[in-house]
Amino acid sequence: MPGERDHWWDVTPQTNADDFTEEMGAVCSSYILPWLEKFKTVADANWNLRYGIIQHTWAEAAANIILGNRTKAAQCLEAEIRRINDDSQYLQSENIKFKEARMVELRKWAANQELVISDVTNR
Repeated sequence: MPGERDHWWDVTPQTNADDFTEEMGAVCSSYILPWLEKFKTVADANWNLRYGIIQHTWAEAAANIILGNRTKAAQCLEAEIRRINDDSQYLQSENIKFKEARMVELRKWAANQELVISDVTNR
C-alpha cells in the first residue's frame, strides 16, 4: 500500500459494489500482487524487515536450512544472539530472566536443528 501502510475499508450495506470492486482491482494489481511476487518461493524471500512483515527470529535461519545453507542458518542465529546482547532493554533488571530464557530457547532450537553456533558471549 502507499507508504507501506495498512489500509482498511469499511464495507456497509451502502457501499457501492462497482466502485469497491474497481478500487480493489486497482489495489490488487498495484500493491498486493507485486508484494506476493516477492515472496513466491523461500529462495526469493527477502527476510529483511520491510514490506510490512516483521521477521520471525528463526524465519531466515529455517529458510536457509530448507535451502541447504546451514552455515548461513547458524550465522542468522548468531546475529540474533548478538542483537539480544546489544539491546539495552535486556539490561533492565525486569528483562534479565526473559533474556536468559530467550538465549536458552535460541540455543535449544539450534541444537535441535543440529546447527553449530559460535559462543557469542554476554556483554
